[in-house]
Amino acid sequence: MDTAAIAADMTAVQNADMAAKDMDALTTGDFLKLLITELTQQDPFEPMKNQELLNQISSIRQLEMNTQLNDTLESLALQGNLGSAAGLIGKTITGLDLARHMVSGPVSGVLVRDGEIVLELGDGNMVRLEDVTHVVAETQPVAAADAADATDSTDSTDSTDTDPAEEV
Repeated sequence: MDTAAIAADMTAVQNADMAAKDMDALTTGDFLKLLITELTQQDPFEPMKNQELLNQISSIRQLEMNTQLNDTLESLALQGNLGSAAGLIGKTITGLDLARHMVSGPVSGVLVRDGEIVLELGDGNMVRLEDVTHVVAETQPVAAADAADATDSTDSTDSTDTDPAEEV
């Protein structure tokens, strides 16, 4: 087997991979430059047909619209996740912090860091929203619950303390 042919094939595959990655980085401006270069370098005896030119321009517009749509959808998803994360404020969560250690505590705040939703716990630990493993609903403080029970029992005893015979 010829090693030079194998090396050439491997180089071709690597170049194709690099070209595919570079295609993802192309912008509308890059496509317009390519189109202008193609038009200036075309054979004057066989110029590009109008339909081919319109197809290329249409492709450029479609690419730009898809890019804008993708950006809008990403923004909406981030806003939705931010709203969901804000609903966790005051609740106790368990999850992996940024150093990948299991932590637990009440959520005191929410922020966006590098395009990701991060929950700030009361002790200062940070947990990415996708790393939350458990959420515990907020509970009513014991002192407030006792005060509410005391008010309810006082109201019921006040109405039964009066003797109906004395009112006559």
